[in-house]
Amino acid sequence: MGEDKSILFTLVYVAEALTLFFLGLGVAHYLGFQMDWEHSFLGLGWIILLLLSGIFLRSSFLSQSYSSTGKSSKNTPDDPKISRSFILAIALLASEASLTVLLISKAFITPQTLFIMVCCVIGMLLLSLPTIRNYLNGFQEILFSFMMVFFIPLFGFEIQAQDVHRMILMITVPLFSLRLSATLAYELATYATDIKQLNSTLLVRIGWQNGMFLHNILILFGFLLIILAVIFGMSVSIALPAMGGLILGLYQIWAMRKIAEGRKPIWRSLVLGDFSLYVLIVYLLTYSFWVR
Repeated sequence: MGEDKSILFTLVYVAEALTLFFLGLGVAHYLGFQMDWEHSFLGLGWIILLLLSGIFLRSSFLSQSYSSTGKSSKNTPDDPKISRSFILAIALLASEASLTVLLISKAFITPQTLFIMVCCVIGMLLLSLPTIRNYLNGFQEILFSFMMVFFIPLFGFEIQAQDVHRMILMITVPLFSLRLSATLAYELATYATDIKQLNSTLLVRIGWQNGMFLHNILILFGFLLIILAVIFGMSVSIALPAMGGLILGLYQIWAMRKIAEGRKPIWRSLVLGDFSLYVLIVYLLTYSFWVR
């Protein structure tokens, strides 16, 4: 069951990265840059390889950690599963390095693109290596959300346009807010288990009451930022479809308030609603940029 869940999360992360990358490409398309699909698919391949290598690297270290702390009697340092995860991570990183050399040799990347790539690699290592990850306990969710919703669209835009634009910031900050609120909803559903297993998540760090309040503030903040983006130059035709998700956002806030007041929670509904809100806004923004 745990392995099936791990595969599901991996597929979800890959699908999310794919969509966010095309969001960055959509911004470049909307701003009038000529699409070069060879650039795009090589860049997408680079992002997917980095994401998968980070997932497998983290998985191999976590398995060894569980074995050493006695949390799992099935996994040992000699477990072939652990070795397979580590070998896959190394193979993916080697492919990543080869693809980086190919991108540089074809002059597809500028110094600022290379800087973004280095930041992505550093972020992956921060989230994967246990020695460093321990210092980020309770804040890994913030870094991971930032890496996903900021650097992936930025890289997609940069590798196509070889430039930066304020539009990327206008769309990624609201998405960061909505993704983090969805993460808090998921951690609220697993809060009791995390406390029991001593998992130092963001919600465990800040407390469930603060987490509920922050969840609601983040949803409102996300839509407020979309309105502010219009004031600072985003087209109403781009922002208006995304604002349609406000109805679902308000419902999620209402549902969270009812739980805070003592109503029996339906965790699956709450978590699904929050992630649906995030996915909906990502989709509507991506669609709007590509059709305009």
